[in-house]
Amino acid sequence: MTRGLRIFDPEARAARKRRRARRAFGLRAMATIGLAYVTTQVGVEPGVELGELFWGTASVLAGAGTIGAAGLVWRIERAPRPVHVSPPPAPPPALSAARAPITRLTARENALGVLLTVLKSVAGDTWQEASAASGALRRLGDQMVVLESARAGVPPEARPGLDSALSVLRSRLEEGVSAYDRLVSAATDAVAAAAAGHGDDAGAVRRLEEAADSLTGLARGLREVPVLPR
Repeated sequence: MTRGLRIFDPEARAARKRRRARRAFGLRAMATIGLAYVTTQVGVEPGVELGELFWGTASVLAGAGTIGAAGLVWRIERAPRPVHVSPPPAPPPALSAARAPITRLTARENALGVLLTVLKSVAGDTWQEASAASGALRRLGDQMVVLESARAGVPPEARPGLDSALSVLRSRLEEGVSAYDRLVSAATDAVAAAAAGHGDDAGAVRRLEEAADSLTGLARGLREVPVLPR
């Protein structure tokens, strides 16, 4: 992501919000301490003087503001941190058979990042597993693009074999993106359960884990037994 667009990045905006909250808390705390000190220094006569009343009231108000700022910092620190979604690589060429599934994969990645931010700790290692899987699927798409570019230059009698390899790649890519679809659906169900007040819904969490495991197994198979040599 370019420097200019960082201002729109959810992770960068959350970091700026935390910094502002911490700064406001620090300033309010310093003001409260200063006013409390002034309050202890005014008044030389027995009883409560007007100056003591004024500075004491100011100290109490500043203290209330400090408590509010501390509460805001606490809520922000406990809020779910946005999942960092790296900018995707350039999509395959428009005429490539890999274009549609890879474009769909990119959309699912963005949706999953938002959903897992909401789920917080319930998501576990789902994002790391999904990222590894999407990397394997993108490599499939890259292989398709390479073979498609070579197709025009091979002898006609060799094209059926190349077309067969492309068909296998396309099938594996579609299978992987469909598994990613199921993971996003499971994450959506988990978010819906949390919104309904069932954040610890064992069924929704189990479906999310199963979908993540299925996608991870598929991606591991692509890495360990690649469709084409690297």
